[in-house]
Amino acid sequence: MQYEFLKQFPRRMKNIGRYATLFTNSSQKTTWRQYGFATVDEQFNMIFAVMLYLMEQSLREESCTMDDIGAYIDTVNSAYFRKEMSYEDCRKMGDFIVNVILSNEGKPMYFEGFGA
Repeated sequence: MQYEFLKQFPRRMKNIGRYATLFTNSSQKTTWRQYGFATVDEQFNMIFAVMLYLMEQSLREESCTMDDIGAYIDTVNSAYFRKEMSYEDCRKMGDFIVNVILSNEGKPMYFEGFGA
């Protein structure tokens, strides 16, 4: 018997798996506290803000350096998070998000999804 709500279950689980792996990788890092990001919701909001910025720059086919990401984080922090961070801290956070969280320090990330 095939339930309607289980249609395309494996595809949906792969999408969930991407986020679950990303979140697991992020929540295990203590670096966040150095910048005053103590709660998971603040951390995930910053990760997604950076991901959206990277996507926007990519769609525009514009270059996006770590300095650009640092400046963006500085702007977002000033407007929304209001953490005590210098521009250099914002740049370091950008490097942390891109190279540690999103890239998993160059190691592959796996999530096993089970089909129905």
